[in-house]
Amino acid sequence: MAKYKFPQFEITIENPVVSILEPHLEYPSLGKISLNVLLETSSAKKKVLLEDISCINTYTADLMQLVLAKLDKYKIE
Repeated sequence: MAKYKFPQFEITIENPVVSILEPHLEYPSLGKISLNVLLETSSAKKKVLLEDISCINTYTADLMQLVLAKLDKYKIE
């Protein structure tokens, strides 16, 4: 069971369905990308911009794997 807490929201998001809305490739040449993701539960939908994700090759990268790894930063127990 995953719970997330983001500084911009005053709620805890529990067990969301995670979707990548659109890649927001700001600096792919520097090995960093940003991705807009949607965290959806039965009672809420929250859009979050995940920034500074390390990614060397955006064409072959598993973006969902990168998102899930970045979400670990916001996981709470």
